[in-house]
Amino acid sequence: MAVAVVAGRDSTEPPGHHLEHQLSLLHRETESLVAGLREAEARRQRTHTRYLDDLGRALRAPPDGPGARTVRR
Repeated sequence: MAVAVVAGRDSTEPPGHHLEHQLSLLHRETESLVAGLREAEARRQRTHTRYLDDLGRALRAPPDGPGARTVRR
């Protein structure tokens, strides 16, 4: 039976165990990053939708206040 000797590691540890552990950590980190990106994109979409809704309301609202144009016929 071949035993991998890695500095600071238990010599009875299977050779692929360290790689499996690293892969597991990378997978968890990737899942966390993806969740953060999804939340950021959802927030961006909500903000953009709110902006478009506000813009639409502003364009439909009658002008008032200083600088408002009056149409004379």
